[in-house]
Amino acid sequence: MKRGQIALFVIIAILIVVAVGFLVYTQREAIGFKQGINAEIRPINSFIEDCIKSTGEDALIFVGKQGGYFDLPKNLIDSYAYYFYDNKSYLPSKEIIENQISLYMNEMLPFCTKNFVDFKDFQIEADPEAVNTKTTILKDKITFDVSWLVSIKKLESTYTLNQFSADVKSRMNAVYSVIQNMTEEQLKDPSSICISCLTELAIENDFYINMEDYGNDTTVFTITDNKILINDQNYNFVFANRY
Repeated sequence: MKRGQIALFVIIAILIVVAVGFLVYTQREAIGFKQGINAEIRPINSFIEDCIKSTGEDALIFVGKQGGYFDLPKNLIDSYAYYFYDNKSYLPSKEIIENQISLYMNEMLPFCTKNFVDFKDFQIEADPEAVNTKTTILKDKITFDVSWLVSIKKLESTYTLNQFSADVKSRMNAVYSVIQNMTEEQLKDPSSICISCLTELAIENDFYINMEDYGNDTTVFTITDNKILINDQNYNFVFANRY
C-alpha cells in the first residue's frame, strides 16, 4: 500500500473518531440534566414528567372544547367561545392559548401526582399552588416546561427537584393557522360563510371541519384532527361565530 493511501485512511479514521466524539458529546449535553439527578430520585423525576405529559394531553382536550380557553372569556355561548361576534374578530392570540393551557397544567398537575403516595419510602413535599408552567406551541408538538419545587427526604438524605419538561405530539399550530385563515375570510364578508374556503383549508391541512347551527344567529365550528391522536382519540377544537 502506498504512503498516500495510508495517509488517506488515517485522515478518514481521524474524521470518524471526531464525528463519533461530537455525537456522544451532543447526546450527553442533551441529557446532561438527567445525569445530574441522583439515581435514587430519578424515578420520582420520571413520574412527575409522565404526569406532565398526561396532564398536558388532558389540557389540550379540555381547552379544545372551549376554544383554547381554560378560563372562559366574556363573549361565549354556553361553553363555546366566540371568535367572530358583531362583525369583529375575537380570535385569541397563540400566546393567550399557550397561557390558558399553562393555567390548566398549574391547576391540575398536583392531582396527577396524588401527593406522591406511590413513593412510600420517601417524604415528599411540594406546594400544589406553586406550579409554574411555560407552554410553547410548535409545529408538531407542544412543549411544557414546568418549575415546581419538590423536596425529597429519605433517611438522612435530602434532595430537591425544581425543573421538569415534557412534550405532547399535537397539530395545534396547524389548527390555529386554519382558524386564522377562516377569521380573515370572515372579516372580508361578515354576512356569509365561505364554504369553498373551508373545504380548501380542510383538504390542505388534512382536517375535517364541521359546522352546526346553534340558535338563530350562531354557528359552532369543530376542527377535527385524526392524524395525531390524543389519548387515542381524534382531536377536536371547537369555537363559535355569531352572524
